[in-house]
Amino acid sequence: VVVVTGPERLERLECRACGSLKPFGLALRAAWRETLTYVDATRCDLGKPGQDALCEWLSEAKVLEVLVVAHCGLNIVPLLRALGANDALTRAPGALKVLDVSLNKCVLDETTGAGPCKTFARRCAHLERLALAKCDLPLPALDALLAGLNDR
Repeated sequence: VVVVTGPERLERLECRACGSLKPFGLALRAAWRETLTYVDATRCDLGKPGQDALCEWLSEAKVLEVLVVAHCGLNIVPLLRALGANDALTRAPGALKVLDVSLNKCVLDETTGAGPCKTFARRCAHLERLALAKCDLPLPALDALLAGLNDR
């Protein structure tokens, strides 16, 4: 695992186009769950290890407002599930405002289908921008996201 190190109170992490992190994953410092408001990992090939590490970190993040993971080789469903289950990022003031998952894929689970997509969209009360450009998004997932946003 590649552990990103730095100051205890990091607020912005911009690591665009850092290449392939696929064999290592990406472990963000636990302390940054309390301080990191902006993450941009565009064009970093995270693969499954990085996706799992990011989802684990997101499940406990407290103040993240902007997450840009465009073109990262991700399945966005686990990401949406992790975000949707985190009250601090969906309901609290200062919660997630921008999510860019463009140029990734959306593989629906046979048992839950598009449910995590709808739950995420419905719960993210402060979301202002959801970017899905050129995302491999099945129609049920798009319908679920739009229905969830409409239900807020």
